[in-house]
Amino acid sequence: MQDLKISNPVLARYLDPDQAPKFQSNVTVQLLRQLFPLTPIKELTEITPQQVGRVLGHKYANIFALGEYAQSLGKDRQAVERGNAIKGKMQKAAPLTGADKVREETSPVLLLVHEFVTNIMPKFEDVVQQSFKAALKRGNYQEALDFFRGFAEGFAIKGFKDGKIVRTTEATELHLRMFMESQRIKKLRTVRELRGFLLQNGFTEETLRDDERLQKYCYRIRYAPGKRGRPAKSKK
Repeated sequence: MQDLKISNPVLARYLDPDQAPKFQSNVTVQLLRQLFPLTPIKELTEITPQQVGRVLGHKYANIFALGEYAQSLGKDRQAVERGNAIKGKMQKAAPLTGADKVREETSPVLLLVHEFVTNIMPKFEDVVQQSFKAALKRGNYQEALDFFRGFAEGFAIKGFKDGKIVRTTEATELHLRMFMESQRIKKLRTVRELRGFLLQNGFTEETLRDDERLQKYCYRIRYAPGKRGRPAKSKK
């Protein structure tokens, strides 16, 4: 029930693992580990009622955190003006036939925020409520107890606060950039080009440090820029 459909097809390349570059999937895993520390992915190979509860609790805690953050922005006049501008742009793009080009030119961050608020959040709230009802109707007291205990554990910890991931590491900003700019980054030919791209988009020599460190990071997330090997031979 957590597999919520994405209403904007342009976002599939960011949210659908089958369409995303391999390195993007790897940085997504790293970000999820920071957002959901109680539910490591390696432990989800065998799902228990308590683990299901933890996942739902973690996600709902972050939804609450996003709601609180949105409320704080509502008191910021400049933020409200920016939000209205985003809303107008989305409404203008939505009714157009073949509006993919318009959405392509819109920041993926804005598209993701819009998708989350208008589509994902309402659907996920419904999933949680249905899950509660299902846990009580199963007639298994121990399973229900484990599920609600797990939900309480996950709900008690927010991985997102004040617009930022709480459990940040030195690589968090790099993970976020590699995720959000994956379509541009996958077209780069060398790690040196990646370094230049990052320096032009908010990073500094101090944060990136040396080429060797960036090279190790690329290897860890399986990012291999450029084409490798000889061209394929013609079948003629």
